[in-house]
Amino acid sequence: MTLQRIEEHRKAQGLIIASDEAGCGPWAGPLVVCAASAPPGWTDARIQDSKRFSGKAKEGQREALYDEIVKDPRFIFTVIIVESDAVDRMGVYRANQFGHKAALRGTVGKVSTPALIVVDGKLPVETFGLGSNIIALPKADALVRECSLASIIAKVVHDRLMREHDKTYPGYGFAEHKGYGTEQHEAALDKLGICPIHRRSFSPIKKREEGLPKSQNIFDLMDEFLNE
Repeated sequence: MTLQRIEEHRKAQGLIIASDEAGCGPWAGPLVVCAASAPPGWTDARIQDSKRFSGKAKEGQREALYDEIVKDPRFIFTVIIVESDAVDRMGVYRANQFGHKAALRGTVGKVSTPALIVVDGKLPVETFGLGSNIIALPKADALVRECSLASIIAKVVHDRLMREHDKTYPGYGFAEHKGYGTEQHEAALDKLGICPIHRRSFSPIKKREEGLPKSQNIFDLMDEFLNE
């Protein structure tokens, strides 16, 4: 019924806004959430769930798609970056919830047409304060083209940030593994210890915690936002 509702809305030329995230699982770096919309009737065979792109060649294809999308004013989107210390403070689930809620509110505020909102996963969308025309759909990034669009934007932003972090914190291999828990990353941790962008609440990092000072941030305001 959920997919049928989405397709019926699409056939009626209704606007769809969808959100997806990148970076829930890494040991280091930010969580990035994007909420995106495209013109009614839009389709593009190249747009697919960004997780299906793998390897250097596929990464280049995803980057090219991103560069094309962001230059086209027909596509409206908002990107929210939740830094690693915020993920530690809030927990990854609430950080993800915060990111989706903030990104969706940002994109909804940029459009004048009522939209059907689709959120990837099983988040409690009834708490987002965006009305009743909102759906949580597991695997939406592979089923709904607007969610695939959001997935690509979030993934490219996340990976570009990790390549910048690789320059700031050389030796960890962030440009290659993007913060995920690979053998390369674990070996670097054994050799170098943790750095400021590691998520200290994650078990592989927590056990290596050496007492680096935690950043101060506006977490109380973020919690208030989630509870609105």
